Amino acid sequence: MGPGTTARLAAVSLVVLAGATVWWWSLRGHRNLPAPFEPPSRITEAGLLCPWRDPEADLARFFPAANRRDTRTLILSGRRVELARELGRQPTAEENALQVHRALHDNHPVGTILTRRVKGEHGGIELVLAVTPEGRVRGVKIQRHREPPEVASVLGEAGWLNRFEGRDRRSDWDAAGDCAGLPAGARSSAQAVVEGIRSLLILLAAGETSSPRAHEHHDTL
Repeated sequence: MGPGTTARLAAVSLVVLAGATVWWWSLRGHRNLPAPFEPPSRITEAGLLCPWRDPEADLARFFPAANRRDTRTLILSGRRVELARELGRQPTAEENALQVHRALHDNHPVGTILTRRVKGEHGGIELVLAVTPEGRVRGVKIQRHREPPEVASVLGEAGWLNRFEGRDRRSDWDAAGDCAGLPAGARSSAQAVVEGIRSLLILLAAGETSSPRAHEHHDTL
């Protein structure tokens, strides 16, 4: 083997070694990157289950007699024709099922808690709806939102939210009327809240009469 051949082999070896080094460091540098199907960008809110963020405080507020709760999922996919008639629109894909949180005193139901995320003017608005065993509104809470302070102060005002107490799905729901006295900048988001409450009452009634039901229980109190 001549000097020229030896030099060429040495050069090739250096190139291979350099490439292997770059590849190895590349792997090390990517170990902390997210998986391909878990991008770091913010996940869109549409279609995600709205969590119940403060169950203990909400139970104490709306159903103080409750000493435990259970959660179940009611399947509504077989009631789409009926739901479309009552809702006045086609049910969304997310409305094929409804997660309900039963407030219980021992084994006796004292009410139900429902959650829903509606689309406000500035982003998602998360609702907590307390419903009596008779299907009437016990109370409403806005647990999270992205509205500016001037809108948030209107939506969170007890005087406005309390107007829904005692209503059921058959009540005279008029979102425009319920929001008529509010500042113009808050009406769009307020109407979304009203429609969210009404829709939850309709879905709950349909789910409670559905057969067969699919239940997922997990006692947490």
